[in-house]
Amino acid sequence: MEINTILPDSPVKIEADPEKLARVFNNLITNALKYGSDGKNIYLQLTKVDEKEIEIRISNDGEPIPEKSLRQVFDRFYRVESSRSKETGGTGLGLAIAQSIIELHHGYIYVESNKNLTSFIMRLPIKHDNVVKNLSFKWKLRFFILIISINKFDIINLNFKVGGIKMAVKIENEKLFVTINEHGAELASLINKSNGMNYLWSGDSKYWGRKSPVLFPIEGALKDGKMFVDGKEYRMGQHGFARDMDFEVKNLLRNLYVLN
Repeated sequence: MEINTILPDSPVKIEADPEKLARVFNNLITNALKYGSDGKNIYLQLTKVDEKEIEIRISNDGEPIPEKSLRQVFDRFYRVESSRSKETGGTGLGLAIAQSIIELHHGYIYVESNKNLTSFIMRLPIKHDNVVKNLSFKWKLRFFILIISINKFDIINLNFKVGGIKMAVKIENEKLFVTINEHGAELASLINKSNGMNYLWSGDSKYWGRKSPVLFPIEGALKDGKMFVDGKEYRMGQHGFARDMDFEVKNLLRNLYVLN
């Protein structure tokens, strides 16, 4: 593969730990060589966004990452399920480590992938004391799902969290038995105890594999998958990001689950 660089006309200096950032770049370039080996090019691009922020892109034109995996590639031990990952091995920690290092530098990292390019994009502050805001992951979510019975409401209070172990949360009252998946905080079953009827769709992947996805913070899609706030561009997939994130139980009280 050929490595191509796209750099600004004048040098750009930032306050950072060179050894740690070198580890990030090494991880990302190694991934591009491993998993994009069917491509021909790796692109390293540096852009000075403004006087406070830079953007670094490491891209390759190899096989794209499946859309369903884009939200999980930074999870610890996660590996994209494809023949290429099985052949090349790896622990699934490289991208999680890269994300941790970038966040220590008060920046953020995300991935875009299509048939043309797979790009890992890093936004970093020029001065370490500054913090680069990632709008997509900045919002603190709070959902209130009401489970209705004849004489009361049981409230499940969910707070957003990236990462965490995926499992099912189960609650019940005299009338209903309910299961909620931690992945996406998605209601998985709503069963009437008196007759065993499940009021939710079965999730048959032949037709539609989801059951009751949480669509947040948007329904539908943004034009070209982009939004602009205060002059800055942010990316967001169809129906937002909550349905593809992981949650975990924080507190358990009578009639109340708190998930973070």
